[in-house]
Amino acid sequence: MTVPDSALTSAKGDHLDRHHHPHFVSMQPHGEGYVQVLHHPFTGAESAPREPETYRDPALTDVDREIIRREYEALSAVWEKARGSRELGLLAAKALPLWQGWTRAAKSAEAAYAALTDDSTLDSTGWHARTLRLVEAHAAMLAAARAFDVAGSEIATAYDKHSRALDYGDERALAEILADSGIDADGWEIGFPHDYEGSSVYSTAGAGPLARIAEQRIAQHKENLRQVAELTGDR
Repeated sequence: MTVPDSALTSAKGDHLDRHHHPHFVSMQPHGEGYVQVLHHPFTGAESAPREPETYRDPALTDVDREIIRREYEALSAVWEKARGSRELGLLAAKALPLWQGWTRAAKSAEAAYAALTDDSTLDSTGWHARTLRLVEAHAAMLAAARAFDVAGSEIATAYDKHSRALDYGDERALAEILADSGIDADGWEIGFPHDYEGSSVYSTAGAGPLARIAEQRIAQHKENLRQVAELTGDR
């Protein structure tokens, strides 16, 4: 139904006020056949906007009912976007210390591996002690990766659930959406929901994206050490 511009200017009339959403401010034309709904900001913690049963109000015309329908259609989309951003922000806040734990553990593992190339201690005792520290650092790195993958799975699932609403009006990367919540997620290893199937903080099967990266680094370290042992005869 076409809504005349003149009807939009009266969208705050007494006969409509009781049907407007509390966040509604005004409505104005926005191109041919479209309207723009001005509103107070949503946090996403509110209840979903629910269109009133305007057919029960005999004081409303068909145009009035169309105005209310469009209002709630627009506000519902805005609320969905706010709800998605809020949920992602809460999940990212929970994931942040886990990502920081991963970066520390990964650096420790690389440092432990690099220590094996330090020739200041060449006796077998020093080599074995450093190898043990590397094994322990590998275990800590993999555990940190699995812990973050659990949080990453929750973020991926939420983003998939809200992706359509979050793309309403603009398309932004996940890191940019999380930045709105004050979380710097640049560089976070987060996949799609199917990337986490079968993975958990305890399981060694079905590793998530970050755990696979950790496993690849560990495998590379072990392969390099195997080649060294093969060349030096130290098996």
